[in-house]
Amino acid sequence: MKKQVMIYEIKSEAVSNAKELFSEERDYFYWNDAKFINLNDQDIVFVVNPHENWVLWTEFESGRIQTSLDKETLTASFNDNGVQFKVNAPTESQLSQWQNFIRLKIIKRFDTGDSWDWKSLGSSEITYLNGDRIDGQNYNRVINLNSLEKLSGDEEFRSILSQCRKNFKSADPKANEGRNSNKPEVNEHIQIISKVVDYLKWNGFTYSMKELANFYLSLKTKPFVILAGISGTGKTQLPRMFAEAVGMSEEQVIQVPVRPDWTDGSDLLGYTGLNDKFQAKGLTIAIKKANENKNKPYFFILDEMNLARVEHYFSEFLSVIETRRRGSDGETILTDPILREEMIHNADNRDEFEDMRWPENLYLIGTVNMDETTFSFSKKVLDRANTIEMNEVDLSFKDQKGDDVVPLDNIENSFFKTEFIRSTELSDSDREALENDILLLSEINEILKISDLHFAYRVRDEIAYYTTMNRTYNLISDSEAMDFQIMQKVLPRIHGSSIRVQRILVRMLNKLNNTNLGEESPDLSALGALEKEIKESAYPRTGKKLLFMLQRFEEDRFTSFWV
Repeated sequence: MKKQVMIYEIKSEAVSNAKELFSEERDYFYWNDAKFINLNDQDIVFVVNPHENWVLWTEFESGRIQTSLDKETLTASFNDNGVQFKVNAPTESQLSQWQNFIRLKIIKRFDTGDSWDWKSLGSSEITYLNGDRIDGQNYNRVINLNSLEKLSGDEEFRSILSQCRKNFKSADPKANEGRNSNKPEVNEHIQIISKVVDYLKWNGFTYSMKELANFYLSLKTKPFVILAGISGTGKTQLPRMFAEAVGMSEEQVIQVPVRPDWTDGSDLLGYTGLNDKFQAKGLTIAIKKANENKNKPYFFILDEMNLARVEHYFSEFLSVIETRRRGSDGETILTDPILREEMIHNADNRDEFEDMRWPENLYLIGTVNMDETTFSFSKKVLDRANTIEMNEVDLSFKDQKGDDVVPLDNIENSFFKTEFIRSTELSDSDREALENDILLLSEINEILKISDLHFAYRVRDEIAYYTTMNRTYNLISDSEAMDFQIMQKVLPRIHGSSIRVQRILVRMLNKLNNTNLGEESPDLSALGALEKEIKESAYPRTGKKLLFMLQRFEEDRFTSFWV
């Protein structure tokens, strides 16, 4: 196939313009020519709008359409076949580049739905699948080829994608000879998470690429993740099935249910009995197992962890997890001993436990049901974890199918091990890439100060680690990464019944989701319009939760992150 094949991804800030650029018969789509100058007649363009869940299969038609520019209103307008089109430019400098528009003939439109997995092109808007301008073996394009193929069984459509596939290596991490799956390279992280998505769907669990990438990045940022939500959403099954998908054995997954009568660490860690022996309990046993097999990852699932007060039985872990530091080799992660001296000082077998430290290959996942039988969390707990909410439910069976998917094998701890312990380990280029993220966090923190709910360096650093590793592996877009992190590290802090809390919610919604609500008496009557604005913004998850919390405040004069 000699035709060039390009993907063009519409970014969130351009969604409103995209709506205005269809012909009346919906047989043509127009766009400014900045990214299309290298195309020829009948070259193929897949226009992907992940924000409104549609894809266009189009052919390029030559002949640039001259545009009239209005610098006062920052608008560009043009006429084609007697129809007038007008769109807005974000800045005057960008407007000056919109001298011409191009026309794409629509062969077919696909509505993808929310569950369709798409690997964002990141800061770029285009990538080539065929032609002379393909730049290297980008594994993201293989993932997106897989996603495009799922849209249609049309023979011509699939033939085009099949020809494009020949330009790239397989996305299966086992398919490329000479590659060691035990030590994933950057692009292999995408392949592994994609394989986990397929494995879970085959087993009847519907999680998107974005959701599993977020769970993975949260674990990799810090080995403490809380899964919260209503009963039956798969909070316990998610880590178990993820572990199974990456080839972890049953011995590598330890699950302990919390009991309401736990008041100290003895039920979790152990105690010295009347026989003068230290009796190890669930977490201590898991630590010993992990320390004996340092190359293998281990998951410790603390089920329904807020049936008892977390701070009472969990204080040893909360303290020790903050003592992580590098060993003398610069790679090993060390902590203070997990067991206090008074817990083992009378034990005959104290030598077996006295220098036991938190292993770098043990990851703690707590599940949480928030109802009248459970306890809330303090900031001490929330600051130390990523809190992933799992309340979205789709009762259809549409994604629970597929061919037999075999689990991966030999995935070592290097896949999960964090790359950052201290902010000083961030490189100069990392810090430069984080400038906009830190600016946004600073603005959010100023809003939170209204009611003394602001955060400090620990939260800042962990968000920085998460977003930096995501940029390295390019699992989700930068805005999606920040959306997840604001949702998981910032919003759980917000609760209360004062007008100051309401003001915080309104200011954050206006800041992050482009709404225009009044602070003193926000008008929530036009919910449909608000929800649409939020969905089209850069941070839709955060916005949806903020709106829920604001509605709850209006109805109950109290609100919190927790349902």
